[in-house]
Amino acid sequence: MVSVSRLGNGLTVVTHYMPVDVVAVYAFYNVGAKNEYPGIFGGSHLVEHMLFRRIEGLRGSVDELVEGVGGYFNGFTNYDYTAYVEVLPIEYAELGLEIESKRMTNAVFDPGEFELERKIVLSEFDMNENDADFRLMYRASMIAWDTHPYRYAVIGLRSDLNRVSRDELFRYYRRYYNPGNAVLVIVGGLEERKALGLAERYFGGIGTGGESGAVKPGMMGFRVGQGSR
Repeated sequence: MVSVSRLGNGLTVVTHYMPVDVVAVYAFYNVGAKNEYPGIFGGSHLVEHMLFRRIEGLRGSVDELVEGVGGYFNGFTNYDYTAYVEVLPIEYAELGLEIESKRMTNAVFDPGEFELERKIVLSEFDMNENDADFRLMYRASMIAWDTHPYRYAVIGLRSDLNRVSRDELFRYYRRYYNPGNAVLVIVGGLEERKALGLAERYFGGIGTGGESGAVKPGMMGFRVGQGSR
């Protein structure tokens, strides 16, 4: 049975118990390529990369912590959302909650790490450009959409990826990474009551604020006046 609850700060929590000895912790954010504007096209994906870098309060990197206990982790960006996941042995379930709660508020965006991730994303951009299917879909989107947020691919524009600043994307992170704009999913061997208790323990103290990533009807299009600052 799938249960849906909401914490006092607006975080939606979805739980589903299964008689297994692992647990999967997902954090979905209502932010993606649809929320970008001239100057930061591709920024949602670059922010995702930064959220696997240094996070204040964690005793190590995400990969060290998760792989160190035999777990799996990943993240992905879409037009409409960005998501992160840890799959862990049941005895390390709290690690997933700790990582995601700190990822929501404590990403550092170290300038040196930012420049390194910029280069990595640009290399991904180059790989996409060398893919015929990607080039076809990109051209089709440019023709199909005029000012719709889906016009540009999730990977963004090379010019924006080259120019966007660390501070601009840190503000973008602060704007959309908040409890009211997120869904936490806990699936696996944690019973519902325990899963909700852990969600409250790790996320309940995070304050409200920030913005929703919802794009309202009649407002589809680039956000005028929010270019690079």
